[in-house]
Amino acid sequence: MKTALSLFALLIGSSQAFGAMSHEDIVIQLEEPGHFPQDVPIALYQKLEKVIPPETQAKLKKEKRIRKTQVKAFDDLFKDHPNGVDFTAFNEPIVRQWNGTCTAHGAAAAVENTLNRDGKHDKLSERALWSTYRQYSSVAAMDSLLKFPLVSDAAWPHEKARKPVGFHFEKDKSAKVFNVQYLGSDPKKAAQALLKGYAVNAATSVPRDMAACRAAIRPGAGSVDGGHAYALMAVHPYGEGRFYFTLKQSWGAQCGDQGLQYLPAAYCELPESFCMFWAIVKADRYLK
Repeated sequence: MKTALSLFALLIGSSQAFGAMSHEDIVIQLEEPGHFPQDVPIALYQKLEKVIPPETQAKLKKEKRIRKTQVKAFDDLFKDHPNGVDFTAFNEPIVRQWNGTCTAHGAAAAVENTLNRDGKHDKLSERALWSTYRQYSSVAAMDSLLKFPLVSDAAWPHEKARKPVGFHFEKDKSAKVFNVQYLGSDPKKAAQALLKGYAVNAATSVPRDMAACRAAIRPGAGSVDGGHAYALMAVHPYGEGRFYFTLKQSWGAQCGDQGLQYLPAAYCELPESFCMFWAIVKADRYLK
């Protein structure tokens, strides 16, 4: 076995190898009308305190204290990486999933990103992974990652619906996942995992902007029915107490920013949304 997560990978900056949009352009799109309205700047509280009636002063001061606590937690989160981290350079090429298999594509993408930190690139077979569980469930996908070896796309190609003649997991095994950590629904924990150098698998409700393949997703634009799974490859702070994730989409390179989309953590705080996250803590290649 070889260790997939290298020191080099932990020390990389925030340059993007996939996607054409700059951080500044992403932030401009995120802050277009439809953005989540809860992020009130502390300076605005200070201005309001001078003009609001005395009977509402106590409520406003309480909200200000809460907001200051949120911003302090945010500052602590990005203390060692003030610009965030970006591991998109370790992605495999964007592909288009076949119906209902986002869980396999998101899981495989997260593992590929982890393995490729050793400087090699090897696309994994979503077909083979999907064959081990065949459920519209990220929980089932994570369980299968731990139960079965992963195989290269060369052994069971993405375009082949039927299992190739002679294919066998033990004979064709390429990699193995040894540790997956469930992070719950808090996007701050997903950000912490990325900042530690782990790729993250996500399962969420579907933002309307995501479904429309808009590159930067505005939380306030709402959601559509259903759920979706994908891999998170980067996290970047923007504004006061805010951050967004870079996700690798499985809807083809024409979706979003050359197959990438940018999801603010604020989306997971909306009452109508749901989010679940898993960190790929340890995955190694088999020595050939």
